[in-house]
Amino acid sequence: AVIGNYKPKNLIHIILNNEAHESVGGLPTVSSGVDFVQIAKGCGYEYAASVDDLDSLRNQLRFLKTNLNLSLLEIKCSLYSREDLRRLKDEWRADDSAAVYRRVYGDTCTVVNED
Repeated sequence: AVIGNYKPKNLIHIILNNEAHESVGGLPTVSSGVDFVQIAKGCGYEYAASVDDLDSLRNQLRFLKTNLNLSLLEIKCSLYSREDLRRLKDEWRADDSAAVYRRVYGDTCTVVNED
C-alpha cells in the first residue's frame, strides 16, 4: 500500500505464480485463492494484470514497456522442477546460511547448534 500511495513511475512488480513452494518439493501455497490484481489495484497500483499463456504474456510485456505507471503483472506458470534444483528440505543446514551471512557481512554471526 505504501508503494501504491507514492506511485513511483516505471516500477513493475512481477509475480511468477506456480501456486507452490517449489524449492521444498512443490508444496501448494494458498495463492490459487488470492486475486493479486485486485490487491494491487486496492493498494493504489495504476495498472495490474494476470496472464496464463504465452501470447498474453507477450502482449502484456509489450504494453508494459511503454507504460510508465506503477504496475503489477502476475504470470501464472506451471509447476516444474529442474533436476538440479537444490531442495532446502534435503540439504539445508543452519551452517549454510551462516556461511553466506559471513561472506556478506563478516564474522558477526554465531550459529547455535542444539544437537
